[in-house]
Amino acid sequence: MSSIVVLLVTSSVVGAIVGYITNLIAVRMLFHPYKPIEIPLLGIKFQGLLPAKKDEFAERVGEIAEIYLKTPEFKKEVENKIGDAFKKMIESEILKVLSSYPLISSLLSPYIDKLAQILSERVVKFLSSGITDEAVKNIDIKGLVSERIKSLNPEEIEDFYKKFARKELRMIEYAGLFLGALIGPVEAVVLALIH
Repeated sequence: MSSIVVLLVTSSVVGAIVGYITNLIAVRMLFHPYKPIEIPLLGIKFQGLLPAKKDEFAERVGEIAEIYLKTPEFKKEVENKIGDAFKKMIESEILKVLSSYPLISSLLSPYIDKLAQILSERVVKFLSSGITDEAVKNIDIKGLVSERIKSLNPEEIEDFYKKFARKELRMIEYAGLFLGALIGPVEAVVLALIH
């Protein structure tokens, strides 16, 4: 009985180690090697997934950016942000000027918010009327975005992914550990039944 327990525990530990190391290598191979490596005699080249697909990824992100950034909704969003920024700036400047004139300031203070709102709307309307749809259509957003991504070196791409997906990448490694620990004893039982 004790030999069965030792076999199950040993196979569980070995399975966990193998599973963890396998997934650790798999996660590393997402990014490495940065440049293609050829295996002599076999004629097989391999490279990390992300460095190998960088240009394709850049093109897809560029397409998505172009589709989104050329929508009327995005234009309206930008106008709203600019309007909010101008309103705050105008309010601040009016309050600075009026701080030297307390009597006038007390009379005008209830109207400063509305005045700043009207002025900011007019500024945004003026600015946005100068940016025609035709001009926006002529901007190659896809090209700009994809060229920027293509210009990143593999280390920057790896850092970028690890900044926002570190926890998920670590979970992939731990999943290998967990699954290996589960599969190890099953394998031991199957081998015991075969022999």
